[in-house]
Amino acid sequence: MDILLWFILAAIVAYSRVVAMRHHVRDVIVGAILGIAIAFLAHQF
Repeated sequence: MDILLWFILAAIVAYSRVVAMRHHVRDVIVGAILGIAIAFLAHQF
């Protein structure tokens, strides 16, 4: 349940950044991929 709340919060922030024209969709997608990869690696070690 906790992970769902964090995902929803991240999605809202990402959406707001695109709508506010602060980032492009590509920036948000790459940021999400990097965040997931770093979290995965940190969890492994």
